[in-house]
Amino acid sequence: MNKGHNKYLCYLKKNPGSGFILAFMFLLIVCAFLLICSWEKIAQGIANWAYLFLVIGVVIKLVRSLKERED
Repeated sequence: MNKGHNKYLCYLKKNPGSGFILAFMFLLIVCAFLLICSWEKIAQGIANWAYLFLVIGVVIKLVRSLKERED
């Protein structure tokens, strides 16, 4: 593994909520392409998963932020 990959992996280990937020962004882009192809039903299902990942990521970041504030 090169240094660039290590840097991103270290960031994701320190900020676990960021992985969920990145997954949200990726899935939202996938939804855009699915809508272009007129696959609304599939896009809607993937969008629901995307927003779930966003909520999980934000909750993780909020909890970590509150824990750091206490320290």
